[in-house]
Parts: sequence; structure tokens; C-alpha cells
Amino acid sequence: MNLESRIDQYLREYVATVTHTSSSLENNNIKFFESYLGEVDYFKNKPDQWGFYEIKGDYLGRRIPWGLLKGSGEDTVVLIHHTDTVDIEDYGAHQKWAYRPYDLTQHYKDSGLDLEPEIQSDLDSEKWLFGRGVADKDFHKYTERVLMEDLFYHTPRLIDKTIKTILKHHT
Repeated sequence: MNLESRIDQYLREYVATVTHTSSSLENNNIKFFESYLGEVDYFKNKPDQWGFYEIKGDYLGRRIPWGLLKGSGEDTVVLIHHTDTVDIEDYGAHQKWAYRPYDLTQHYKDSGLDLEPEIQSDLDSEKWLFGRGVADKDFHKYTERVLMEDLFYHTPRLIDKTIKTILKHHT
């Protein structure tokens, strides 16, 4: 599967996961992140370097996904992620499509909605995808997963160099 197809696959899987903010539904993403981290060879071989941090006393029992990318020295990249995604109430009559961005985008095109000109232009351009979590800060996780897979599956000798480069640019 090519890079674009793999990113698209993770986008579809994550957006389809029902994880509404401040509700017990936030815990639904645990299965996604178990796959997200647990199926990468690096983490399969180092199960003590990823997991879920329990938030003590949290009324919803939420846990934060984390992973450690360790080089051969002391340098480490820490991966953490939040567990919530917006609910779907803002979609009103279009809620049943909110977890399927390609279907939602097509529904918007087919429904003849009276949209703001800029939104209509984006929709007509076919360069934009509409849906919860597809164009916000969560998008990085889809590309991150694919890049991690490529790094760990195809070029494991680059891990140390990658970590050093990342830390050099962020310190």
C-alpha cells in the first residue's frame, strides 16, 4: 500500500472511532492506539516502551497513550496524545455521516446546502475533505504512524540519526 493510501486508512479508522470530549466515549480510542503503536515493529519488540498512562482519580477512567523512541544513547523522543475528539451535535441533520468523512463530503455535495461561498468553493474544488478531526491538529497522527512504520520497517539503522535530528531541531 502506498504512502497516501496508508495515511488515508489511518484517517478513516481514527475518525470512525467515537471519542467525544468529556464523556466515557473518550476511552474508545484505546483500541485504535493499541493498533497504532502496538503493530509497529519497533514497539512490538519493545513492549515496555509504549502504553497508556492512567489518570489517577479521573471520573471517566481515561488513559493517555504514550511511546518512547529510544536511540542507542540517552536521547529519546516521547510520543503522547490526547484521547478526545469533538462530538457530532454540530452536524445537526448530517450526524450519521460525521464519522465517515468521504461520505460526509459527498453528502454535502449532493444535498444542495446553502453554504458560505468560501466553504462552497472548498467543496467544489475537491481538494478538501470534510468531517470531524480530518483537518485539525489530529491529522499529524496519521502521517506520523506511516512515517514511523517506514522508519522502523525499512530503515531501522536510521533511528539514532532521526532522534538526534529531531532533538537538535527542538532543543
